[in-house]
Amino acid sequence: TTVAMVIHLPPFMAALVEIGDNEEPVQPPKQKTGALCLLAVQWCKDPQFQIYIDVENEESAKQFILTTCGVDTRKDLDTNSHAAADFDEYIRQPYMADLKANP
Repeated sequence: TTVAMVIHLPPFMAALVEIGDNEEPVQPPKQKTGALCLLAVQWCKDPQFQIYIDVENEESAKQFILTTCGVDTRKDLDTNSHAAADFDEYIRQPYMADLKANP
């Protein structure tokens, strides 16, 4: 006679974490901020850029860049090639041309 037994186990997940000599998790190295992110942050703080894109403050300028480039953070400009291209085409080149034409 064969008997079948079904055991139901709750779902679980496992993760691997590097542990240091002190038996604590090792923090991953911080990513350096890239050039496009730094430029975007600098421009968002610049009242002249805010006027150019017709916004009233730094936060609105940031949202303009995020929306225009389809990213969640300005750091993505340095890691997402499509976002970098959008930043260059729709923001950097036109703004640089405007700065050159209106010193």
